[in-house]
Amino acid sequence: MKRRGLALAVLLGLPLLAGGCSSLEDKRIFQYLNRSGFGQRYHGNASEENFAAVGDAVTVTDSVNPEYLTLPPQQVDIDGTIDMPEVGNVHVAGLTAGEIESLLTALYRPYFEDLRVRVRIRTLAKSFYVFGEVAREGPHPFPGDVTLLEAVLRSAPNRVTANLARVRLVRGDPVDPLVVVVDLERLLRTGDTTYNLRLRENDIVIVPPTVIGAIGNALTQLVYPVTQILGTVVGVLGAVTYYEVRRNFF
Repeated sequence: MKRRGLALAVLLGLPLLAGGCSSLEDKRIFQYLNRSGFGQRYHGNASEENFAAVGDAVTVTDSVNPEYLTLPPQQVDIDGTIDMPEVGNVHVAGLTAGEIESLLTALYRPYFEDLRVRVRIRTLAKSFYVFGEVAREGPHPFPGDVTLLEAVLRSAPNRVTANLARVRLVRGDPVDPLVVVVDLERLLRTGDTTYNLRLRENDIVIVPPTVIGAIGNALTQLVYPVTQILGTVVGVLGAVTYYEVRRNFF
């Protein structure tokens, strides 16, 4: 009876343990969920006021103390800091140029009677993304003033398969995401630039295929295994032929 009771207790406890493990796993996943922006730790609208992000270059100058505080461009490190003389690592990621100037002025006030710190942020790490029927897919450097039409044209859309009448702009966010379908063909035909939206960093542009392009893509996927097998067979036959020629003539 004792053994049966123990076995029954174990069986009843297993679901509780499984539920507990699942709950712990869910809590751990919840810790890493994205709750703001596109998914990067430092974000904002760089088109309105640029901010330092990991990978950007920050240049610091001081016209009053140039020999001490005029430094070559420094890349914002993975922890969001730059290395400054005397004060060490200074966290600048997420700050605008004016905010960094105020921070450095406060840090160096004990060392100098007069300061005129100036900061310039050179964007190196900010990008937007283009996918679909274009020759240059993937991330593109964000220059700060680029429209949807410019982004698509820079990515070299396929003249036959790119459906410019159904281009999608995706502005990702866990709270307020935005997806806009834009007819760029109408823009090119009529000159109406109402929906030629200005991009922000991290925007995603998707150029879908036309009906012909979709059919072509489907056929390509269907024949892909056959082409892979044929390619392998041709490669093997070529290697065998080369071996036979080499053995007979050399």
